[in-house]
Amino acid sequence: KDFLRRDVETIESFYRKNGFFDAHVKIASAKKSKDAKSVIVKLMVIEGPQTIVDRVTFHNNRLFSTSYLSKGLRLLRGRPYNPNLLEVDRYTIFSKYLEKGYLNASIRYKVTRDSTRVAISWYVDSGMPMVINNTYVSGNVGVKKKIIVRELTFKKGEVFNLKKVLASKQNLYDTGCFNSVEIEPESLDVKRRLVDLRVSVSER
Repeated sequence: KDFLRRDVETIESFYRKNGFFDAHVKIASAKKSKDAKSVIVKLMVIEGPQTIVDRVTFHNNRLFSTSYLSKGLRLLRGRPYNPNLLEVDRYTIFSKYLEKGYLNASIRYKVTRDSTRVAISWYVDSGMPMVINNTYVSGNVGVKKKIIVRELTFKKGEVFNLKKVLASKQNLYDTGCFNSVEIEPESLDVKRRLVDLRVSVSER
């Protein structure tokens, strides 16, 4: 019975992830097969209405076009509404600002539901692009700091660029000297638009 309950919960969860929030699964019957080696289970599924994304709008998106911000989103017009994907989409939008140095960007959303239709409004406050100030290195023991710095594709005075950070991370891995590499903001000075970065490594 516990296995059946888990199966029922899994099926109901699948339906809800696809916009069927009133979906209900019942065990209609459960009986042994003729050879008594298995159990034949019949389930009754009551789907109910499906909730669909009807409209997605962006507000204050002066930096990027709506079509660009919409790329990669899971919740778009005509797709089933799954509230669990809102945070996924929020990060997808934020990452596009992050790529261009807008580390302090704020992305908020508002969901309006009308029966089986949902409207999602995204509100963007991009802030200002941050400029790289200091870069600190930690975790290195046998590898000199200058060797690590040599592999970094970004430098002081440049606008933060996520692609350069990721390329720098890959460069450090490619040296074969490190088990792990992390490059993250150490501190933000929003007023002066400065960001300090921390390169943390773990040597092999």
